[in-house]
Amino acid sequence: MMYKLDIKNLKKYINSNDILIKKLLTSFATNVPLQVQQLKQAALDKNAHETVEAAHKLKTPFLYFGLDDVASKLENIEQHYATMDNKVVLDEIDIIFAIGNDCAEQAKSEIEKLH
Repeated sequence: MMYKLDIKNLKKYINSNDILIKKLLTSFATNVPLQVQQLKQAALDKNAHETVEAAHKLKTPFLYFGLDDVASKLENIEQHYATMDNKVVLDEIDIIFAIGNDCAEQAKSEIEKLH
């Protein structure tokens, strides 16, 4: 399944403020890959608190850009980490990582269009 950033809804909510959209895109492109890596490291370390906290923090950027399926995966990790098999968690994080990196590249492309 191809995941695509959706900035149309975001534009409606912030009145097509290109400066703010650019800031949000820049933040996504810069922070999401790092935050997913932190999530993965926390899960590898089996640190429940950090894993749950990292999953929680990552939901919002994905929701901003209409990536509800990814946010749902993060919500699942956040809510059910204590009862999930760590291999399942890591597999989900690998999927989120790939999507996050792809969407970070899309964000960079969208930033260029706003210049």
